[in-house]
Amino acid sequence: MRGPQPGGGRLPPPGRLALLRARLRPVGLLLGLAGGLALLTLALRAAPVRAADRALFLFVQHHLRAPGLDPWVLQLTMLGDAAVGLLLLLAAALVVRRPFLTEAFVALAAAGGAVGWMKHAVRRLRPSQVLSGLHLIGPHLGNLSYPSGHTATAVALAGVLGHRFPRLRPLLYPAAAAVACSRVYTAAHYPLDVAAGALLGAAVAVAVNLAAPLLAATVDRLHLHHAEPRGRTLHALLLLLMGLLLTWQAFKTKQVPESWRWPLFLTGLACLAIAALRLRPLARRLAPRGRTA
Repeated sequence: MRGPQPGGGRLPPPGRLALLRARLRPVGLLLGLAGGLALLTLALRAAPVRAADRALFLFVQHHLRAPGLDPWVLQLTMLGDAAVGLLLLLAAALVVRRPFLTEAFVALAAAGGAVGWMKHAVRRLRPSQVLSGLHLIGPHLGNLSYPSGHTATAVALAGVLGHRFPRLRPLLYPAAAAVACSRVYTAAHYPLDVAAGALLGAAVAVAVNLAAPLLAATVDRLHLHHAEPRGRTLHALLLLLMGLLLTWQAFKTKQVPESWRWPLFLTGLACLAIAALRLRPLARRLAPRGRTA
């Protein structure tokens, strides 16, 4: 009786089982992260859990703060800002191949949307809205605290980029963890806000990595590659949108430290200029032509 051929045929049962496990492992991880986030959100309703969370936050504020670290932590925590993440992605696109950008932008948008929805669903106030005498560091965006958006953004981007570039994991994962810790240090979030942001960001990263083949197939089917006319137009429109977002973010004086203002503003202007140049041929084609006598 012949065994399976090296180049084709069905895999033997052990091989098929291993392949099935490999495919289901990310799904199980995604379900576990989503379940952990749901349990954490339910646990937050209990007064003892909130009291322990507040006690840990105050311990960090009173015993683990060092004034000399404040300027460095401020720069570090901005790595989780969506606009700064966008700036870093644009910079990375200049030195590495493009395919990772679709997944990274989807992760950035998905994390931001999920954080906004959860903040308004849970409506937990920031520590500065409840506790007095806190030494705040850097911008605190809005009054809602759960989950931490900076943490979710940092973890989601680290998960997607680490999946695409495994050699960068020793740099990306500690950076995301440092951003998460900085959110408690700067008095912007309670520890459980940060834990929820990490779970949410990790779930977004796993979901985007699972959907990466579908994203790539969609780009192929819709002819959205940069080398094709439709793709060039879409990329120009995305650059226009990113330029508007970056320039707008740069002048939100309460939300951006001075050290990040000019990099964001100049990058936004560069995006707008490149988008205008790329959209000129489209504008010429769409412009009405005068009638000749």
